[in-house]
Amino acid sequence: MYHDGIVGIMWLLLRNMYRNVIVKVKWNNSISDKFTQEIGVRQGAKLSTVLYKRYNNNILEALEKSNIGARIGNINVVAPTCVDDISMLANKEHEVQALLESNFQNRKLCR
Repeated sequence: MYHDGIVGIMWLLLRNMYRNVIVKVKWNNSISDKFTQEIGVRQGAKLSTVLYKRYNNNILEALEKSNIGARIGNINVVAPTCVDDISMLANKEHEVQALLESNFQNRKLCR
């Protein structure tokens, strides 16, 4: 968020919205005990998609720029995403390993 220019009161507001979030999970008409969500974004919240995409955008860009991984013709398909899942595709085992290592390094840089 800092790199997007979000500072001051707006940063404090967002931080407080996601700090010590207490959640319950509903599954098959059963509700879990409450617990504290320590990472991630709120399920279904309006800002969640934007915040999630912003967090992962650097990683996706780095994977695309790595110039390794799967391609369909001249289209890079190294990291297709859907909702909150990222897949890494490659034709060779050593490329998959390189993508995983690249992803790990980028996550360390984002923190």
